[in-house]
Amino acid sequence: MDMTGKICLITGANPGIGLAAATQLAHRQARVVMLCRDPERRHAAQARGRGNSGNPRIDLLQADLADFAQVHPVAQEYAARYPQLDIPIHHAGVMKKHRAVSADGHELRFAMHVLASFLLTHRLLESLAAAGDARMIAVASIAHRLGRLDFEDLQAQHHYGIWRQYGTSKLATILFTYQLAHRLAGTGIPANCLHPGIIGSNIKGSPAE
Repeated sequence: MDMTGKICLITGANPGIGLAAATQLAHRQARVVMLCRDPERRHAAQARGRGNSGNPRIDLLQADLADFAQVHPVAQEYAARYPQLDIPIHHAGVMKKHRAVSADGHELRFAMHVLASFLLTHRLLESLAAAGDARMIAVASIAHRLGRLDFEDLQAQHHYGIWRQYGTSKLATILFTYQLAHRLAGTGIPANCLHPGIIGSNIKGSPAE
């Protein structure tokens, strides 16, 4: 499938799934924007993506999406640099054995997987509309079956388990995608989420990738 002229934005794009997706999309001649947290690893990932795909049109943006104060500026930077957004892929994630909180005081995994994806999508709606046939993709997980949305303890302050909270964040990701699809009905912008399968990933590495 030739994707010449398409612009794809991938969050958490320098490790594992994100880098593989960036490389494959670039191989299909899309322009790929890798949104990464780590200023050093992102350049190495960009070089690998360009080398493996043969496509030099792989660009970089930097932001820590766990810090919501960085979401709006990076969305503004994207909108200033690119005329449209055809495919945003929300992949940035984190795995923590012990409970951690974001700069804004939210449970880190819920902040990264759910709230940051919502905020970034909201900020880029005009760029999505400008594409004409855009679609939003969120990386979910079959682990959503392990989650539980307890609205009395949504931030897992009282009951925290590594897989339970991971599952909860992915369950919320799926529900976010359903609601976004409902709200975008009639705009021509579908919203989709997926289970990537059982694959090798370094999600336990960087706290924001």
